[in-house]
Amino acid sequence: GTYDEANETLNALEGLGVSYNDVVTLLETEGLEKFVGSWKELLADVEGALVTARKAS
Repeated sequence: GTYDEANETLNALEGLGVSYNDVVTLLETEGLEKFVGSWKELLADVEGALVTARKAS
């Protein structure tokens, strides 16, 4: 598509009550929350593996 087509689509969505800014903010917030959750889980797994490795040596 073109810029004009994309702009028309965004305007049509806005006309239906769907705010592009609200959608982007929600996606960003949820994406960050999921990333942080996954990062914490990975960190806990790595820390656990390090503890296990230290005990084994």
